[in-house]
Amino acid sequence: MRKILISLSIIGVVAAVAIGVTVALFSDTETSAGNIFTAGSLDLKVDHKFASYNGNPCSCGEVGNELVVNGGFETPDIPFGTWAIYPDGTQTFWQVRSGSGLEIQDHAAGNPHGGNQLAELDSYNSSTIYQDIPTVAGKQYRFTLWYSPRPNVPAGDNAIGVNVKVTSGTMVVIDDTIGATSAGGSQTNWQQFTYYFIATDASTRIIFSDEGQYSNSYGGYLDDISVKEFACTYPTGGTCRFWDLKDLEEGDYYWYFDDVKPGDYGVNVISLHAYNNDAYACLKAMDIVDKEETVNDPEIAAGDNIASVVGELSNYIRIFSWEDDGDGVYEGEPILS
Repeated sequence: MRKILISLSIIGVVAAVAIGVTVALFSDTETSAGNIFTAGSLDLKVDHKFASYNGNPCSCGEVGNELVVNGGFETPDIPFGTWAIYPDGTQTFWQVRSGSGLEIQDHAAGNPHGGNQLAELDSYNSSTIYQDIPTVAGKQYRFTLWYSPRPNVPAGDNAIGVNVKVTSGTMVVIDDTIGATSAGGSQTNWQQFTYYFIATDASTRIIFSDEGQYSNSYGGYLDDISVKEFACTYPTGGTCRFWDLKDLEEGDYYWYFDDVKPGDYGVNVISLHAYNNDAYACLKAMDIVDKEETVNDPEIAAGDNIASVVGELSNYIRIFSWEDDGDGVYEGEPILS
């Protein structure tokens, strides 16, 4: 069986060459008689929105169990129309890192997104809560939450910090602030936020903090927090991965085929977005590596063995690219060379 992997280590080489040359051209500093001329640098981002293997599109979805405990803040159960503050978070399954504690409300100053209760982080003062969830290094996860500004609270005092960190170290996977410009109306106005991350450890910490301008017991609301494993697969086997526009990161790959046979084919649709300067791209598959897994009967018949280079597939892979119209199907569009 042959496993073909074209990953960041390969795509990254191509991108690094392109960016490196661009920076050399655009970011040089030339000095002449006291005058300094400095040109801008290139900001390049890449997305990956479609992939198919032997005509079967890759599909993605959540798998496995919910990893967040009490993400809807329904525990402990408090009476309708009231609120309660939990200084250490023990009863809520959320730990309090700073501040007076986690405030849970049951229709006290606004309706929750789901269930009967919600959380506020500016309890008696600005507070920070967290929860450690079990993860598997290398797997992708979808992290969702619902946010609302507190009713009748002005913009600037509803901000909430959202962080995802590796529990065993200081690596920050997600760092965001939501609701910084949100003003509360007469009732809650819930908005969903979605993040994706690749775990790097067996435990990952989800952190929320009140980031409002004032530590005054009035701040934004949270509800229905969820983290689940998120996997993309082909119907016939093999993994795939999609992402929105971003800088390429360690672990990003376009092609990962578990069992490649003669006659197999695949399609990937990506887009390159250059900012700040005009640019052109040179796309080339480089350093495709044959990874010998096992030798099957057809390979033995062709003279292949573990130590042999006969029967390897890399020399027979053919790749071409075209300027797609968005449907991921080659229909005579201009071929890129």
